[in-house]
Amino acid sequence: METTTQSSFPWLELIDQPAFCVKDSVVVAVNSAAENRMLAIGMNVWEIVTEHNDAYEKFVNGSLYLTITAGGLPCQASVTRTKTCDIFLIHKTDDDNLQALALAAQQLRIPLSNVMLVTDKLLADLDHTDANVQQQAKQINHNLFQLLRIVSNMSDADSYQNARHIGMETIDFGALIAEIMEKAQTISQNVGISLSYAAPNGPILGMANAEKMERAVYNLLSNALKFSPAGSTIEAKLIKSGNHASFIISNQNIEPVDDNSFWSRYRREPSIEDNRFGLGLGMTLISSIASAHGGTVLVDHPTPLETRVTMTVAVVKNNSGTISSPVFRIGDYAGGRDKGLLELSEILPSDSYKEIN
Repeated sequence: METTTQSSFPWLELIDQPAFCVKDSVVVAVNSAAENRMLAIGMNVWEIVTEHNDAYEKFVNGSLYLTITAGGLPCQASVTRTKTCDIFLIHKTDDDNLQALALAAQQLRIPLSNVMLVTDKLLADLDHTDANVQQQAKQINHNLFQLLRIVSNMSDADSYQNARHIGMETIDFGALIAEIMEKAQTISQNVGISLSYAAPNGPILGMANAEKMERAVYNLLSNALKFSPAGSTIEAKLIKSGNHASFIISNQNIEPVDDNSFWSRYRREPSIEDNRFGLGLGMTLISSIASAHGGTVLVDHPTPLETRVTMTVAVVKNNSGTISSPVFRIGDYAGGRDKGLLELSEILPSDSYKEIN
């Protein structure tokens, strides 16, 4: 049997975040940053993967985002399976940067809300018989939706990393996601992409924050629509297995996707990377919400040009017998506007936006 040593992974020290390699369930290499987290060669991986051991055990390929224990403390990490080992990267919280984003958004939200209120009144008085004026009104409205979505993501950025503290109540996951998908199926036609959805019959009841779950699902849809070629079909489904529910979305890509920095896009260099990645808070939101609901996110590629994202959450029930309506109990983070048009504003054309939505 071939012996694996620390010297087999000289590139590990080039990674500036805590990283370690696992082979045959044993840690075989760590970098200096990981040593500072009390991780050491020879540790059994099951001492580290304590919360999501079932997800890791079933993990075959791709990139899995999960919670691990390092130095006795829970932290977020992603693991990638290669031919020689599993590579774990522990993600920095970037609390200072996320707090700065949140503070900036708070300063922007009030003037943006005022502008949107005044604009609504101005657009209502326009000459609606003039096609050129109508088109300009739609463009203005579309841009305001895009700004509102950016500000909303930025203002929530700080809470993403502390999502375990979000309030939860019993909801029907099936009803919530079915409502989102019904709206998204209609909206996706505006970009020439079909959206199929399948789910089991009957309710899937569990504790969750409905607003956060809604935003996570919409962000998954936005990402899939953004990278899918016109004329393609996005396949989505909800499945339940034991005490977990998984929302799975698959799309075709124009070119192979690089997953190297998939989980931390908000640190990208502006004007250098593909502008379809936007500000890049989407996957931070998705993975943090999944973690807050006792779950994981897996990104894999069944074929070189296909991306599949699986968001799994724990279905935990309480004994109150109270079920919140997915329609009426979700917070109005859209300021009274259509949430589907808000969350998908990055990819929809301006013609999707009438003068006032």
